[in-house]
Amino acid sequence: KVDDISPTIRAISLEADNTKKYNFKSGQWVDFFIPGEPQVGGFSMWNSPEHFSQTDIIELAIKFSRWPPAHWIHTKCQVGDPVQVKFGGEFYYPPNDLAQEEHNVLLIAGGVGINPLLSIWLHARHLHENKDSGRPNSVKLLYSAVSEEELVFRDLIEKTSQENEHFHHSLFVTRSAAKSNVLSGRIGCEHIKGALENLKG
Repeated sequence: KVDDISPTIRAISLEADNTKKYNFKSGQWVDFFIPGEPQVGGFSMWNSPEHFSQTDIIELAIKFSRWPPAHWIHTKCQVGDPVQVKFGGEFYYPPNDLAQEEHNVLLIAGGVGINPLLSIWLHARHLHENKDSGRPNSVKLLYSAVSEEELVFRDLIEKTSQENEHFHHSLFVTRSAAKSNVLSGRIGCEHIKGALENLKG
């Protein structure tokens, strides 16, 4: 599946031939190998490990650029094109030393950097839905983009906050006037400090 989800961001769904049942951890990325393209791409998944284990679908959202892998996705990629991927990355949630400790999670995302943090957000939601002993007490997301059109996955984020009292978010736009439930300007120290204080209770 290939779909433009904002003026600059294209989402693609990859159906993996995953006979060995590999999986990733929320926050990790894939090395992205395009036939005939020497430059290897690197893109973070936005879906959760649970979603991948159930569907073998890898969800990516890539911002337009002249960097060859991203440019190929925006200008040449079509449904059915074969690619190869390899999971990687040392940034993931929960880290091994935190899995069973009481904790809160603060996520700060800018632009397309929402991808790995949305994967963490969705994984934490899964832990709560299943009352997992390793679930966080609370999760707060601060998410900024240049305009409301670029706040991709906003509906999914808002739905999670509405349905689960342990999840909260604040949205920011930096280059256009803010409207409904969105703040104008960049994420500042005062926003981060306030989020941390709220997480402490």
